[in-house]
Amino acid sequence: MELTHSLEDYLEAILIINREKKVVRVKDIMKYFGYKVSSVNRALMVLREKGFVFHEKYEYVELTPQGAMIAERIYERHKLLVKFFSKILNVSPELASKDGCNIEHYLSEESFKKLSLFVEFLEDRHPNIVKEWHQHLLAETSEGSDSLKLSDLKKGESATIRKIKAKASLKRKFLSMGLIPGEKVVVERVAPFGDPTDIVIKGYHLSLRKEEADQILIERDIKS
Repeated sequence: MELTHSLEDYLEAILIINREKKVVRVKDIMKYFGYKVSSVNRALMVLREKGFVFHEKYEYVELTPQGAMIAERIYERHKLLVKFFSKILNVSPELASKDGCNIEHYLSEESFKKLSLFVEFLEDRHPNIVKEWHQHLLAETSEGSDSLKLSDLKKGESATIRKIKAKASLKRKFLSMGLIPGEKVVVERVAPFGDPTDIVIKGYHLSLRKEEADQILIERDIKS
């Protein structure tokens, strides 16, 4: 039996409220959505007629087995989408919840299962990818991150990598060498005319040509 997205939201809300409280009242649903009593009563009447809730006037609201099944399905999608947007994509919790509400009704069973596996894959087996992505976002949004290059540093100076401007092939080379946004670098030696520049990162010594160092944007450490 087909339900509107609004009615599915009601079922999900009843489920969520019921997990927080022992019983669900009309006023609880009104508070959850910010709706008037007339709107909530109309929705409950439709849900009762369709066999998704038990509700008599002035009585508690309960999900039927069929209503609970739909509510659980919607809620699981909502939780997964919020997790993906907030924990993986690093979207703000408020926006992640809003986007989750908009998308949860359209997510197919196959997409839900594969997205769930993808989130688990990243969190359990490749957490560094998530960390690097968040660092990349930080570099992209940091004010003034484009103003200073690794090639601008002098011997003995240290900095934090903020962004890699290089093309894909060179960027992969840098990442494999540990040149990742968020990592600290120290300039050990600068050859005449700045080519090459010897640095230390994560305890390793690397030598970069000037055109390579020009592709690495940094934030110079402030000496105390």
